Amino acid sequence: MLSEQFRVSGSIQTLSQLGIRLNEKGELSFDESKFNALLLSDLDSVEEFFTSDKGFSVAIDAVVERLAGEENSVLINRNETLQIRIDRNEIRIIDFTGRLDKQRERLFLTFVRLEQTIGRLQSNLGAIQNIQPVPSILTGSR
Repeated sequence: MLSEQFRVSGSIQTLSQLGIRLNEKGELSFDESKFNALLLSDLDSVEEFFTSDKGFSVAIDAVVERLAGEENSVLINRNETLQIRIDRNEIRIIDFTGRLDKQRERLFLTFVRLEQTIGRLQSNLGAIQNIQPVPSILTGSR
């Protein structure tokens, strides 16, 4: 777009003629003195370059529309794609949450059963420890 030649009737056909260029770093540079000189010497051509049906304003508007327009633009499509991914991830989160809830419930029930088993074992151990040996009747008669 910056090096594109626009088919307008005036003498100015490119942005570089107006002092607008890309520098070696890929940044826009603006030569204000060149631009001002053209404004003073050929205002009609500058105006024609920006306002013509084939001029820069129409071209930049088309580019902006493709990138950020309300219908079928790059940003709209990207936004829709991201929203689809977000929706899918929310469904996955709900699914994983359900799985985690079931696993937590299963593990909790296992814990309760183990606690009950330990309690019964401790009770049985206490009963076994309280058993007193029975003295033998035969040991004293011989």
